[in-house]
Amino acid sequence: SKAAEYKVDNLTLIVTPDLVFEKDFVVNIYPVSTLPDSLLPGDMLYTNACLFALEREVGVVVYVTPDGQQTQFFVGKSNRMFEQVVRRARILSILLGERKTPVIEPSQYCLTCKYNDRCFPQQKDNSPQLLEDLFGLGKK
Repeated sequence: SKAAEYKVDNLTLIVTPDLVFEKDFVVNIYPVSTLPDSLLPGDMLYTNACLFALEREVGVVVYVTPDGQQTQFFVGKSNRMFEQVVRRARILSILLGERKTPVIEPSQYCLTCKYNDRCFPQQKDNSPQLLEDLFGLGKK
């Protein structure tokens, strides 16, 4: 797919999702060595930003291992989550403008936080049906 922009005041967020389907949804695919049990926070935030930039309501994050195992998580459009992305982008812009080292968030520690579901609600789906439907893998 091609890049899309979302402008907020003097800030421009640029996203490039892996796949965009007409007016339906956005798909981001990530190769991993082992399948995660939950959606990685950075992947969720990025997919949500893609939803805003492309004016879609649903996104899918797909993790695929080298041996072909896969799992997918669905991401719904969230204003609250997008406001956090914009806030973080503004802070990053200010820190870079002042030549200060930015703090990288969210981190891997988010995965073990007891409040993870509050910040990053998620819906997991282990069925291969989505990828088969997207790429026609199950058709003969």
